[in-house]
Amino acid sequence: VRREEGRLEGGTKVGHWREWHSSGRPRAEGLRQYDPRTQSSPREGQWVLYFEDGSFEARGVYRAGKREGHWDYYRHDGSLDPDLTGEYHNDQRLE
Repeated sequence: VRREEGRLEGGTKVGHWREWHSSGRPRAEGLRQYDPRTQSSPREGQWVLYFEDGSFEARGVYRAGKREGHWDYYRHDGSLDPDLTGEYHNDQRLE
């Protein structure tokens, strides 16, 4: 079962990437950008995350691999999860 798919440049992940759960269903989709400081390719920009059943789990923006700005998190029934939905800075939910 494939776990992820995307473009490699010089051995680093760049551009649009897709990830799958071990079941083969989508897990996440978004962009990766190479960071020469860390020599890694963290998530960058808009990402969508999926539950194992294929329904939306979350959507929001990553900056240097950390959640930034408004994130919507969903419950399995498709309703917004108010405990997780909100504004994030440096991967932490703001109160």
